[in-house]
Amino acid sequence: MILSNETIELRSYLIEKDNSELKNIYLKWISNTATIELINSFSLYLKPDINFINESFIRFTSAECQGFFIYHKELDQYLGTVKLDKIDLYRRSAEIGIMIGESSEYGKKIGTQSINLLLAYGFDALGLNRIWGGTSEYNYPMINLFKSLSFREEGRFKSANYIAGEYSDNIYFCLLRDERGITHGTN
Repeated sequence: MILSNETIELRSYLIEKDNSELKNIYLKWISNTATIELINSFSLYLKPDINFINESFIRFTSAECQGFFIYHKELDQYLGTVKLDKIDLYRRSAEIGIMIGESSEYGKKIGTQSINLLLAYGFDALGLNRIWGGTSEYNYPMINLFKSLSFREEGRFKSANYIAGEYSDNIYFCLLRDERGITHGTN
C-alpha cells in the first residue's frame, strides 16, 4: 500500500520487505543515538542488527501495526518511518508514531505531511475514532507536531522516561475523528 501527496509517499513495510538497501538505511537510522534518543525505546539501545530489522518488518506488517517508510519523491530518498500501532478495530483506536531518520530533513514539514496522510488513512480507511501518541516532555518537535495537528494533551506519566541520565515526563496526546482540524489553543 502507498499513501501519497505531491511531495511524499508512505510506502508500506510490506511493499519494501525485500529491499535490502532500505533495510540497511533503516539500520543506520536506528543506530544513530541522536535520532533515537527522544524516542526512548529501550530495544533501540541494544545495538540493533539486521535480525532486529527483519523482526521489525514482521511486527510492522501485523494486524495490530501498520508501518510505512517515508519516501520523498523529488529527492528520491527515504527519510524515516511512520506507523499506526496497537490498532484496535473493536475500540476504533490506534497509537501513532514517527521517526525522521535523515537529520537534513528536520524542520521541513515532512513529519506534518506524513502524519496527515496517516491520520486520513486511520480515520477514513480504517474507520478509527481515536488516534493517540506519546512523547518525552523534552521532545519539543513532536509536541509541536501534535499540537499543530489539533491533538490535545490527554495526560502525562511523571518521570516515566530516562533519557541521557535524566528523568522526564511522558506526555500523551489524542485526536478524535470529529476534532480533526479544530484548534484547541493551549491547555
